[in-house]
Amino acid sequence: MNLRRSWYVAIIFFCSPALAQERSEPKPYAEFTLIAGGLLKPATGSTLGGGFGIGWGTRYAAGLEISHIQFGNYAIGVTDAARSVYPISNSRAWDITGNFQLSLLSRTAQSRMNPYVTVGFGVVSSHFVTPPITCCFAPRTPGATSENKSSKASYSLGSGVRIPIRKGFGIRPELKASLFSKDSDPIVPFGKGDALIRMSLGFYA
Repeated sequence: MNLRRSWYVAIIFFCSPALAQERSEPKPYAEFTLIAGGLLKPATGSTLGGGFGIGWGTRYAAGLEISHIQFGNYAIGVTDAARSVYPISNSRAWDITGNFQLSLLSRTAQSRMNPYVTVGFGVVSSHFVTPPITCCFAPRTPGATSENKSSKASYSLGSGVRIPIRKGFGIRPELKASLFSKDSDPIVPFGKGDALIRMSLGFYA
């Protein structure tokens, strides 16, 4: 009887640290996000999108976001000189970005807000309308338009705050700067790199 009791005590002694660690270590989770916001610089516009991601440990998360951006008369990477000659209209873009998030507070911390920083890499595909692009001083057809497309690699850096509303649901205001690679301009031979600053509000569950 004493031997059996000794075995029970030994099992509890060796297993209790592992059980305590399992209780303290949050389980991996998945979340879906709806994002709505606007552009602050260099152009005004709106953005709407969504994404999904996974989190693990007490501070880490990664995911994929897809957003649609309305620019109006601005296009990513097109120079001011080109826009003065070929006015832009109906400009929009799809932005697909993979993000990594690092929470500044542990998920196990009893806090009503959890700030984080994020970095991302992706690609943006732009579509916009201009008058027909002609060589030199060739005449243009009145009223004619030309559809232009451009794709660029994007790099983003930002920060935000997770604010839980109830278990499994919360809001996530975020400020992000996106940088786009210098590439060939769809209108003139030499384009330019570009940057956008966005403010968005995400709803996650």
